[in-house]
Amino acid sequence: YVALSYVWGAAAGHGLTSSLGNIDNLQRPGNLWLLQRELPAVITDAMSLVFGIGERYLWVDRLCIVQDDGEAKMTAIRQMDVIYENAVMTIVAAEGDGAGAGLPGVVKRTRTQPQLCEVIGPRLRMIVPRQLNALRRTKWASRAWTFQEHLASPRCLIFANRQVIFKCSWDAPFREDIASEYQFFRYSRLRVPLERHHA
Repeated sequence: YVALSYVWGAAAGHGLTSSLGNIDNLQRPGNLWLLQRELPAVITDAMSLVFGIGERYLWVDRLCIVQDDGEAKMTAIRQMDVIYENAVMTIVAAEGDGAGAGLPGVVKRTRTQPQLCEVIGPRLRMIVPRQLNALRRTKWASRAWTFQEHLASPRCLIFANRQVIFKCSWDAPFREDIASEYQFFRYSRLRVPLERHHA
């Protein structure tokens, strides 16, 4: 499965969530596709992405944790590290103030800032790199829950307004505009120690 890391934001009280009253209906094959209009953009974008890359399952807290079952919710919260650690990868919605922002670039409407580039010649463009430090100033990076999700995830596909970054916890991150920024993550507080993968 693929996990989703995002900030609920203003959508916290709006949109579809799992509950004791609807969980059976949500678990029927194909029902989430039918209920897309009730889901925040970040979840529908993630569903499209997961389908597009050939994966079958997406783990989303607001759907996979029954929100009005206190005991089940606490059990799931205590296992969040295991959930993210065992995911094939985690999709990170690093931009925006909430779930309504979507994943920039997955759907045409979602990339609000154009990717800056300079035309060097015919069929050759130079991309202006966005500093990874800008991710630290996002709402996503300011939350303890998302920090834990990031640390536990073996691989992250981070969606920012101007780029997508693929990062393995044991290796350098790779961006759509530059080959590697290993030095940033090597000394970053967000870097997961190598020992975890060699134990």
